[in-house]
Amino acid sequence: MKAPLQTVRLFLAVPPCQEIYVASRDLRNLNAGLTGTKWIGNDNLHLTVFFIGDVNSGDVNDMMDLLPDALRLISNPVRLNFQSFTLEGDRQGRPSMVWARFQESNDFSDLVNRIYQLLSPLLPQEPRFKKPVPHVTLGRIRSGATPCLDVSMQASVTIHGFELWETVRSESGVTYRVKGKYYHPEV
Repeated sequence: MKAPLQTVRLFLAVPPCQEIYVASRDLRNLNAGLTGTKWIGNDNLHLTVFFIGDVNSGDVNDMMDLLPDALRLISNPVRLNFQSFTLEGDRQGRPSMVWARFQESNDFSDLVNRIYQLLSPLLPQEPRFKKPVPHVTLGRIRSGATPCLDVSMQASVTIHGFELWETVRSESGVTYRVKGKYYHPEV
């Protein structure tokens, strides 16, 4: 009998700008007495460029071989400007996430679509979101009151490369492991 194939959950991400770390700390402090919201630790903060999904572990090396080609798709850096903090997701009519949302960008959408076309032979499914929304998830709302988002920030993120991150689940929660970094040499 053949053993079932193991899968790993992968995505392309960029670390956030320093302002995101500061705003995340400020939001945690502002909502210190709030229960039911799990704030994302600094080590796990990221801006998702492209969610790959659960792939067979045997396909990971093939995907990593394609990623330098995906890097060449970034001929000019993609700049994203911060828009607002938002409550997102829908869990029985309630928000389930706190986001730092960035303004929509045609350059970002084009990059995501080109990455999809390049990686599509190895992808386990079609992307869930046809129009990507650039954001950093700052917290997950499990229960209780909705967090206050009364924090101001001016920030931008410039994408000149990306990292391949793997989701690692354990009893203590989710962490991410960087499997590869793909940046232009001049950066």
